Amino acid sequence: IKDDDLEEMDLKWKVAMISMRIKKFHKRTGRKLQFVLGIQLVLIRPMWNASIAIK
Repeated sequence: IKDDDLEEMDLKWKVAMISMRIKKFHKRTGRKLQFVLGIQLVLIRPMWNASIAIK
């Protein structure tokens, strides 16, 4: 397996995990997260602990 393919699979896996966490967060709190530039997740209230960023 090529390194590029592994990197792509890793990124897809991370996006899938983030999506699952967002759905769980929304289901648990009833609140949605705000997207900034499609890369960082920013919480509306800073006391919540669910911020995620992809580098």
